[in-house]
Amino acid sequence: MTRIDGLNRTGGGFAKTPETSDDAIAAVPTGETIVSNSDVGVFAAGGRLTLPHTSTSGFSINLATGQDASGAIQTAGNLADANWSVTNADNYRMAPIAYTVAPGQADWSPFWFANGPNSSWIAAAPDAGDNGNMTFTFKFDLTGYNPADATLSGGQVAVDDQGTVSLNGHSLGVAPQGQWESLHPISNGAGDFVAGWNTLVIQVVGADQIAEAARLEGTIVDTVTTNPPGPVHWT
Repeated sequence: MTRIDGLNRTGGGFAKTPETSDDAIAAVPTGETIVSNSDVGVFAAGGRLTLPHTSTSGFSINLATGQDASGAIQTAGNLADANWSVTNADNYRMAPIAYTVAPGQADWSPFWFANGPNSSWIAAAPDAGDNGNMTFTFKFDLTGYNPADATLSGGQVAVDDQGTVSLNGHSLGVAPQGQWESLHPISNGAGDFVAGWNTLVIQVVGADQIAEAARLEGTIVDTVTTNPPGPVHWT
């Protein structure tokens, strides 16, 4: 597990803090990739990024698909999502990184609503039209928080061809088949959060091998702490 000293999570990415030196680095285990303060964001395949315990006043995590390391929504194609990983795909650009999909790419559908301003479509291989029944995963740690106080605010999802959203194995909702022209609400996950690591999953189902992707918006909020919070984690 990798620790990035002196970095805080803000929005969808990281912010340098005063105690962080310019030459501070973190090693990502898989592939021995080195990440500096200036280019933190895209994790190495299979690697983990762990943030230090820095706050005692609660926190929020933006779950939106398509974010870069600073939390900005990327609307162009073939850009790595800094938070979501993808597995079980039929094709990959670089497993397990999920990438944004945009008009002009093989995986884009003219029936989808446009990327931005609050999220973008993601897939395993934007330049391949047959991504299959992909599994998108976002992991986060509630160590130091009471999971009973955590909620998912403003959760919405869209999937082509159709899909489900689950938190720690509990269903939060579905993206109906053929209804990819808008986002669909999901539940707030009350009672489904656990102490320590939590896993949010978007599962694509019913893939027809033509333009498969997923898109999600929402924020996890937990404002009650008993100890400093645990790290946010991408895998």
